[in-house]
Amino acid sequence: MKISIVSNDPGSKDVYGIAYSAMQQYGIEQYTVANDLILDDFREPTLYIIPIRFVRKFDRDFFEKWLACFFVNQKNTIIFYENTDSNQEIIETFYYKNYFDLFLPFKDNIYICYADNHDRDKFKEIESFNLIQIGHGSFWDINSIKYKTTEQRQNKFLLTTIPRGTHPHRKLLVDGLESRGLLDYHIGRIANPGEKSIARQMSENADTNKFAGKVNINPSGFGMPGMAFNIPWDLYEQVGFEIAPETNYKDVTMITEKTVKSIVAKIPFIILGNYKHYDVLKSLGFKTFDTLIDESFAYEPDLHVRTEKLLNTVDHIAKHGILDFYNSAKEICDYNFEQWLYVKSKSQHECINNIRNLIDDILK
Repeated sequence: MKISIVSNDPGSKDVYGIAYSAMQQYGIEQYTVANDLILDDFREPTLYIIPIRFVRKFDRDFFEKWLACFFVNQKNTIIFYENTDSNQEIIETFYYKNYFDLFLPFKDNIYICYADNHDRDKFKEIESFNLIQIGHGSFWDINSIKYKTTEQRQNKFLLTTIPRGTHPHRKLLVDGLESRGLLDYHIGRIANPGEKSIARQMSENADTNKFAGKVNINPSGFGMPGMAFNIPWDLYEQVGFEIAPETNYKDVTMITEKTVKSIVAKIPFIILGNYKHYDVLKSLGFKTFDTLIDESFAYEPDLHVRTEKLLNTVDHIAKHGILDFYNSAKEICDYNFEQWLYVKSKSQHECINNIRNLIDDILK
């Protein structure tokens, strides 16, 4: 069997290293690297390793033809993987484009690896596919840590978001904070709905020097190229806690940099995400602040009820002293920072090790 790797990133050394170690064990002389999928003669048994997001560049008709061409040899195998927000990739790239219909005839020879927390409730119809969790994603790997004790703390909270129409939980949150006068306690910037995020700006602008001094996140594990998510550290050094509207508020439970940056900055957090979000955090060994504040909002299935109860909690904190909350939460924040260091290292190791084991199982 030969191994082929598809990548837009010539620096993806981790995947190449995994492939190379597998080759040595199973007597495979070389692997090939391509930056495209082409219709070819795949009669020689082949293992293809393809990033999930890479599939976006192909239209459905071509991809259907390529799959039929590739699986002429029934021993051929595909590993789709990501080490970024792969649960989101499964939804957007495969699920909503009905690619699982295309995979169905070949599903025993297709493995879909994901590296985050996958909420299976939405995907009961694809339970029969080979969905392999290889880790907890790359959002743990935040660089440029600049935490320091500061005397600049104010009786304020941090909220940076873009309340777009496609993210109704963000608009509900911002409107609710404004109606209660809670934005008077706000530091940060609520961007215009039509504005590009800093991550988007960075992905479109090769000159990233103007973003110096920001909080950077760089996906690791497979050396996957990724966008950087940035908020000035000095904001974290001035506030008593952060309100973070997560990427997903329903269907999918996924921890992103929006949660992790509060942990790295050692400030308390209040997350508006999926109603399972806090359970997932705790399952990874993190502590929340339920001994100090009412966190019952986090477990409400209904978004409107969840948001309203979150606003009640924020209102309570503001009235009783944001800095008092910050000081009371220091022990929990210190613990979460240490746990983040552990999870970060463990996740990187798991992603590499688990995909290596999968390749072993395929090649045996």
